[in-house]
Amino acid sequence: MRDVPRELLYFGLAGLIPYVATSSATLFLAWDVKNLHKHGAGVIFDEAHAQALLDFLEPLQVGYGAIIISFLGAIHWGLQMAHFGGSAP
Repeated sequence: MRDVPRELLYFGLAGLIPYVATSSATLFLAWDVKNLHKHGAGVIFDEAHAQALLDFLEPLQVGYGAIIISFLGAIHWGLQMAHFGGSAP
């Protein structure tokens, strides 16, 4: 990690912000929907809005995670094709 330029490290960490935001929002909305069914009242949203936001955020979170994994796979394959760190088997 010491060899990574600071600017690139910050940009890489900033790429986690949307995933962390959607993950925390998904957890909160799922908890809020459960709270709605248990107590009859939500913390911030009513049932229709909480469920609509949850239905919107879940595929968004999965899609963003798939994009992150595909970029990591592309980096892995690029380094392997460049014979970085040794020769290919």
